[in-house]
Amino acid sequence: QTYQRKEFEDAEDVLRQQETSKQKSERAKLKKDYKLFSSKLNELEQQKRELIKELTKGIGTINLEEETKLYDLMRKVEDDRKLVVKKMNIMDQINEFDEKIKAIEKNGGQVISEGIVNQIICNNEKIVSLTYQQGSSQTEVPFWVERNDYLTNSHVTYYGAGDQVFIVTSNHQEAISLTCTHQGCTVSRQTDGTFLCPCHGTLYDDQGKVFRGPAKQNLPRYKIDQQKKTSIQLISVSTLSLKEDKMLEADYYVMATDVPGIKQLWELVEGDINPKVTQQVVTLTTADPFAVARFWFDQDFEWKYSDFTSISGYKLTDSITLYHHIQNQFIEWSKHTGGSVIELHAYCYKEKDFPSQESLLTAFEQELYEIVPKLKQANCLNRELVNQKNFSGYPPNSYNDRLKTTTEIKNLYFAGDWVKMPFPCGLMERAVSSGLLAANEILHQEGLQRRTLLTVAPSGLVKI
Repeated sequence: QTYQRKEFEDAEDVLRQQETSKQKSERAKLKKDYKLFSSKLNELEQQKRELIKELTKGIGTINLEEETKLYDLMRKVEDDRKLVVKKMNIMDQINEFDEKIKAIEKNGGQVISEGIVNQIICNNEKIVSLTYQQGSSQTEVPFWVERNDYLTNSHVTYYGAGDQVFIVTSNHQEAISLTCTHQGCTVSRQTDGTFLCPCHGTLYDDQGKVFRGPAKQNLPRYKIDQQKKTSIQLISVSTLSLKEDKMLEADYYVMATDVPGIKQLWELVEGDINPKVTQQVVTLTTADPFAVARFWFDQDFEWKYSDFTSISGYKLTDSITLYHHIQNQFIEWSKHTGGSVIELHAYCYKEKDFPSQESLLTAFEQELYEIVPKLKQANCLNRELVNQKNFSGYPPNSYNDRLKTTTEIKNLYFAGDWVKMPFPCGLMERAVSSGLLAANEILHQEGLQRRTLLTVAPSGLVKI
């Protein structure tokens, strides 16, 4: 049988769909496509069962070429169905997000999407205004990155970490982003100067141009605008026309970010800057990086533990999650295919032990086969990696000088898991609670009633 694989638009294009009517039409089309691919896959599964039945009866002969074609076809159909499911989930998220935007706008609010701040003006201990650009992440706004001594060698210099790594070109005037334009993995430089994606095999030439897909866009290039001892400031050299600066003036400003985000924003503050706040921002640190790998296999396996299990004794992996047991989209996928979706976590691993994403993926896969030996006989259909260095750090003796929600800058408030809190909380709870505190402070300034925040008792068997 001949099957022409259906080509789908990239998921990012779906995210740009704004009109509700288009979204409904798109979702209806996706449902139809999902049924089509599910039906096709069922047909192929039936062919596979008939083939196995004939072979077990001894009346058929093994034709490896036909068998290989059948399995390749099944894999392509399943890949298409996975894309449909992914797009349907994105559409659901868009619809949910649109409802929130409508509620904000109904109350006179405004949501600015894809906005990148490029200047913040401070005067008389107040934020006066900020300017920003809208568009892709590759804007004309400069940013700083630290040198990565774990990747740097005598031949090339690397900056950044996790999924935001840059390599300096031979002329030392530019840097190439090593974030694969397919799904965001960090590509590795090969001995011949080319760049290879460890996740899905995209190959770029030594200038970052796509040589072999699945990626379609070249690696972004940046000009080195300034240089310090251990860091460089980069600015896009994209050929896109300059984007227009837009100004925003407000009564209050809340900076709700991670640690790299607040440090980057503070570099953009100009004017009468409070030195105490600046010093507090500068001293903020990040913890060791984290990595999460997700694998799709064409086989399932027995598992007698919790679907999310912490484990020990491995150099990298500290927990495992069986997504085909707990999330609907993967439960359905597993029912149709008999496959499994597994995620491995590594929080705060040491960069010197795993300096590249290639080494991370290799270690994750090896340890997965130790944790679940049966998967050695299965085919790995797909793998994805999230690898970032933005967890907040809490060095000894840093508590006293840590920033609070309110600051010496009268109309500026901070929110994030790095903010000092008046009650016990941490991680995501601290991030959310600090945002609620910031909102309460603004309500109080406007003479409005503050929201009551519930927390754990500060004293019990032990006093906090």
